[in-house]
Amino acid sequence: MPSRRRRRRRAWGDALFATTLALVLGVGIVGVLLLNTAMQTQADQIQATQQKLAALRLVVQGEQTALDRVNAPGMLAARAAALHMRPAAAMLMLRAPAHPPTRLPAAAKVHEPKSQGLSARAPAKSPSHGG
Repeated sequence: MPSRRRRRRRAWGDALFATTLALVLGVGIVGVLLLNTAMQTQADQIQATQQKLAALRLVVQGEQTALDRVNAPGMLAARAAALHMRPAAAMLMLRAPAHPPTRLPAAAKVHEPKSQGLSARAPAKSPSHGG
């Protein structure tokens, strides 16, 4: 009898081991399949993003070409001529003194009557100034 009990325990242990091994392998296979699916999804997203980026680069290139065409010297000259513009014969240059002044002139004080309610920033309108 003791040999039958040992055989049953060994058979039970073998069945438990086989079941545990099958379960671990099954979970591993499911995990690998899920990982593969996630990687494929990310690869599809990366490819779609790269296609959008290529399309945007093409649009930017077209816009840059159009901008270059509009800003070409010949095109600018034609637009200026259409607006009756002509080239400047001479350019006036403002020359600053070699040495800046050491003192700034004193600002003139503005005396306004307080009864009118005007501030120093908003001078009164006068007929000589078109007001």
